[in-house]
Amino acid sequence: MGFRVIDHKADIKIKISGKTIEELFSEALNGFLHIVVKRKRKAESLERKKISLEGIDLEDLLVRFLNELIYLFSLKKVPLKIENMKIEENRFEGEILLAPLTKDSFEVKAELKAATYHNLKIEKKGKNFVTEVVFDV
Repeated sequence: MGFRVIDHKADIKIKISGKTIEELFSEALNGFLHIVVKRKRKAESLERKKISLEGIDLEDLLVRFLNELIYLFSLKKVPLKIENMKIEENRFEGEILLAPLTKDSFEVKAELKAATYHNLKIEKKGKNFVTEVVFDV
């Protein structure tokens, strides 16, 4: 379980694992946060946003999910946590808790352009689902 950042020239790659697909998506969010911000202090006001996404397959769904996080971040909102997540077949539903991106609460470490499909494959290894995602920086 967890994530690990793997450096790559103009890209950043993370290795993600989880016992369930939902946990894999939660760890993808944690990996995203680790790359883009350093938290200085707890955010005071949180916003809740419902998200519904569809993909061709689970890999496509994960890329769409991560690109949604990048989009929200571009709007100066930091996606902190997913709640009420449900992933069935190739559909994601959930609520994302967002904090305003302020200099008091966060230090921006990196700005990502997009999650890519480069060598993306979600696999079941033992009891865990694992994958590696490459982000364009």
